[in-house]
Amino acid sequence: MSISISKFLIQQDSTLEKAIKLINISSHKCLFVIDSKKKFIGTISDGDIRKYLIKNLDLNVSIKKVYNKNPKKVYTNSFNIDDIKKIFNDDYIDLLPVLNNKDRVVSIFSWRNLIDTSKEKIQSNSHVFILAGGKGTRLLPLTNKIPKPLIEIDGEPMIKKIIDKFRNQGFEKLYVSVNHEKKKVISFLKGTYKEQNFKINFINENKELGTIGSLRLIKDKLRVNNYIVINCDTLISYDFKNILQFHNKKKADITVLGSKTNISIPYGKLIHNKYNRIQNFFEKPTIEINLNVGCYIINKRIINLIPSNKKFDAPELILKAIKKRFKVFSYNISMHDWTEIGTRADFINFKNIINGS
Repeated sequence: MSISISKFLIQQDSTLEKAIKLINISSHKCLFVIDSKKKFIGTISDGDIRKYLIKNLDLNVSIKKVYNKNPKKVYTNSFNIDDIKKIFNDDYIDLLPVLNNKDRVVSIFSWRNLIDTSKEKIQSNSHVFILAGGKGTRLLPLTNKIPKPLIEIDGEPMIKKIIDKFRNQGFEKLYVSVNHEKKKVISFLKGTYKEQNFKINFINENKELGTIGSLRLIKDKLRVNNYIVINCDTLISYDFKNILQFHNKKKADITVLGSKTNISIPYGKLIHNKYNRIQNFFEKPTIEINLNVGCYIINKRIINLIPSNKKFDAPELILKAIKKRFKVFSYNISMHDWTEIGTRADFINFKNIINGS
């Protein structure tokens, strides 16, 4: 099994914020906690973090207060595959570390390599569509020589992290729309997944088609009910099975992933009547808003609302669908369940958190 171990390790004195960021960009939902001597001492999962955040909101706290100090583990030369499968089936874990006699992680077992997920079949009625044709102007100068999808986040291109996340949730049918620097993007993806018996379907944009226009170019729309459309700068650590269940239960035409956050206004807010007589005053108010994460579940029946071969953005499709009385819903995920690296400031901030600076 060829899993890079280093990207799953986190030092015990790291902050919770760093753990969240690393899990968001990882293809799995778990990290291995090590001490200063690289000795394995526990695990921290997205579930551990959620339980902590229900009662606490401090992201600067050390993960020492959060991680699992009694995790499942096995040692080299002292296990068999049947035992491993039983652990995954009984304990519903995502990763299992293999340790040497010095308690260092030397290998990793993933449920995806061992457990048959064919029963769920969430990929049979839903395909993934990644938008990777943009120029990445907001990431300049990083994108002067490297196309936006290939910008590396913690040692791996963003688009690979997105694809691996979906593959680990059971999705096998995947489209990538390409335009700017498409030869580099196609070459990288074909080379990366060539030996993994995994085919990526490329959608070629001959011109800029916006943030949803290229979806109209799919030729086999009758073969699947829904498309998960996501930007190539958005990493989501959330079980899409739950989102698709919501989408299907509501019989939705579009489900927009949202995330609530509070924005503090640095000025006082005046409330007055039509005669400008002040009736109330709020000093630096905080407003709750619901952000658009940049990911959508699109039912095949509304794809024809997208004009052919014209630039068309996702907000335009949503407003058009609402106007025509299609069913448009939102599904909220936590702010800790997604990461966007859409600007140079996002990239720098992310690197600072990961590197502890």
